[in-house]
Amino acid sequence: MKKTKIISILLFAFFLLFTLGGCDFSSDELGENEVKVLNSESTFVGSDYEEVVEILQEWGFTNIETEVVYDIVWGFTPEGSTKSVSIDGSNTFIYGDIFDKDVLIVVTYSMRVEDEPEEPIDENEVRVLSSESSFIGQNYEMVVGTLEGWGFTNIITVPVYDIIFDITQPGSTKEVKIGGIDNYKNGDIFDKDIEIIITYSMRDDDAPKYTITWEVNGVIVETDNNVIEGSTPNYNGTTPTKADAQFNYSFVGWSPTISSVTQNQNYVAIIEQESVKEYTITWKDGNNSTLGTTKVPYGNLPSYNLPADTAQWDYIDWTPSITEVNANATYTAYGELMEYEITWNDYDETFLGMTIVPYGTTPSYDLPNDTEDRYYIGWSPEFASVNGSATYTAITVNFSKEFAFRAAVVAFTNYYADDIFTEDGNSYDMSKLHDYSDINGFFLYIDDEGIWTVKDDNTWHVSNLKMTLPYYHTKIDVSLDVSFDMQDYIVSNLSGEAPSYSDFDSRYSSMQVLESDSWFVITSHISLDMINNDRTVQPKYRPMYIDINGEHLFLTYLIMDSLFYPDTYYEVSTEWIPVIYSNIELLQGIFDDNISVGDFIIKIEFMCNTVNNDTIYVIAYGIEYNNGEVILVSME
Repeated sequence: MKKTKIISILLFAFFLLFTLGGCDFSSDELGENEVKVLNSESTFVGSDYEEVVEILQEWGFTNIETEVVYDIVWGFTPEGSTKSVSIDGSNTFIYGDIFDKDVLIVVTYSMRVEDEPEEPIDENEVRVLSSESSFIGQNYEMVVGTLEGWGFTNIITVPVYDIIFDITQPGSTKEVKIGGIDNYKNGDIFDKDIEIIITYSMRDDDAPKYTITWEVNGVIVETDNNVIEGSTPNYNGTTPTKADAQFNYSFVGWSPTISSVTQNQNYVAIIEQESVKEYTITWKDGNNSTLGTTKVPYGNLPSYNLPADTAQWDYIDWTPSITEVNANATYTAYGELMEYEITWNDYDETFLGMTIVPYGTTPSYDLPNDTEDRYYIGWSPEFASVNGSATYTAITVNFSKEFAFRAAVVAFTNYYADDIFTEDGNSYDMSKLHDYSDINGFFLYIDDEGIWTVKDDNTWHVSNLKMTLPYYHTKIDVSLDVSFDMQDYIVSNLSGEAPSYSDFDSRYSSMQVLESDSWFVITSHISLDMINNDRTVQPKYRPMYIDINGEHLFLTYLIMDSLFYPDTYYEVSTEWIPVIYSNIELLQGIFDDNISVGDFIIKIEFMCNTVNNDTIYVIAYGIEYNNGEVILVSME
């Protein structure tokens, strides 16, 4: 136990020798002007600063300064205690760091606050001996006495009438500001004549009251009565401005500057002139459409390029006349309506005349006189308001035998057509009527145009006009009249063979047909546009290989060639179905996608013997194409 104690004492002594004696057991070689640090800063903090300086000198440092900080208030810290040590501006040095001998070392230590020497003051200066908080709540007159006792000479007192319930004593100090600040403290120095404002409380009932007026552009715009002394007045109106066509103005404040109320006061708005005003000038064309806008300063003449002439206007100038700008304005381009040449030609392009017509006006011209075979019924195109040069050509109706013939064919076509009814089948859909040139829908085959004779100046008569219904090979052989009423071609006075629906097919027995005094009245009036265009081809109504007996020779050969016993072939019947617009999709789906309008589907029913000599009944289908090719499609 005793041996342990002796060892501990020896170790402690060795530590002191190492720390205070500056012993260095390192074998590092130092330069002549270098010093090695043997401890970090933490070993110095709290030690007497003079001992710290002595240790640093023993290490070899030669440039050591000390700084005192007067921060010991309660006496817990010993006077002269080291706060920090910095070497070359840093306190992060550690054992083994090497510095130059003359590097700057600063040792900072603590001393008592009350020992700090006072700063000398000039004869026109005053040292503050306490902070603002020591004055709050004191009677303001006592505060004034204290400040005057310190030497201050420019003290202003300001009452605030804010005591309502008498909790606060009248005259109690609310704040004390020296030079506008309230964060001063003991020891601060100010000029003697610096402004000190003491604000203190008084009863609101005792407050003097004043009238505050506000003047804008020479006019009192607001009057505030009974404004309490010491309060700050407030303007409640709109921002002051000045109305002037030429200049912009801005409000910059009030004169005098608004301050706490001490008397009746008139405040005058300060309004400063700024830039010259700019105005918006709008430019429009003759149709009142906006061309653009420009910004133009007051007093300047605005300008804008006239719009380019249009189909309607030849622009000349602006209205109203352009004047110096003093407000927003709109100018509209004006001019004269453009005039255009309108050429009038006869039906054969022969020149008839020319007129000059203003834009937007509907042109007019007298039609030529009717001739023996030509009636003038109007102009093409239809009249429209003029927007440019134009040419109109007279429209005539040529009441020739050809047009009379076409009218008769169209009348019968639409009487028998099965595709012109409404969906319910109870009435005609007039938009579905077929014209003469339409051979893609329902049409009649022309067998014989008949014998045409002139009945009178306005009527043709035909005898033995022969046509055939598709599918059914039903013949139509009629005589009739075709007349022209200057608008429609009228078919009348029918005679001959023209079967009704029930006569040629039972499929119409359930379709309701419109009735009238004449069974033909619905399609008896034919307009010009229904017959104006000719048929591109005259379709055939029967296949080219049908012989006089109604047999299709070419398809018969193909069938017999495919039989085991061709000499047993016996034809029962032959039918053909023309491919037309109304059935083409159905037939393409059944037989061949490549069939087209004008082809024929051939159906032949026959009997023959099988390889076992059994007699069978067969139905064969073939196709005859427009180009004459015939194929066998199936036998069943």
